[in-house]
Amino acid sequence: EGTSSVDGRAAGFRKIIDSQFPDVEIIVEQTANFNMTEAMDVMANIIESQGAENIDIVFAHNDGMALGAIQAIKDAGLTPGQDIKVIAIDGQKEALDAIIAGEMIASVQCSPMMGPTIYEVIDKLEAGESVEAETIVPDKIFDASNAADSYDFAF
Repeated sequence: EGTSSVDGRAAGFRKIIDSQFPDVEIIVEQTANFNMTEAMDVMANIIESQGAENIDIVFAHNDGMALGAIQAIKDAGLTPGQDIKVIAIDGQKEALDAIIAGEMIASVQCSPMMGPTIYEVIDKLEAGESVEAETIVPDKIFDASNAADSYDFAF
């Protein structure tokens, strides 16, 4: 908690939920510190305390935590992707496998492969060229429609 990536992801998620899905209620938020094992425990506790019937969707700030939540959902005798839907951020190959298996709905890529874009901006600056104040590295949204064909974009 408190890192720029977590704060930004949380703020972006809440902004979209508030503006586009006003009927969605966030019933609990809990950290699992980007750790799969910790996420398994957190999700098991959430299922126990909230009741699986009250949980429709889990949004995880990274694929590892989503995979931990999926395991906890399975351990509770539920079917991830059906009983509880799971969405995350990262775009790891393991997440694509879970999407293909129907256990995860989507993963929004946050590619660590931004080096070439960064060096392109640096080269322009060193050459005295002007650059935009903000550079967006394009990412993909992986879901059932493209996960099987997107391994080259995953990491």
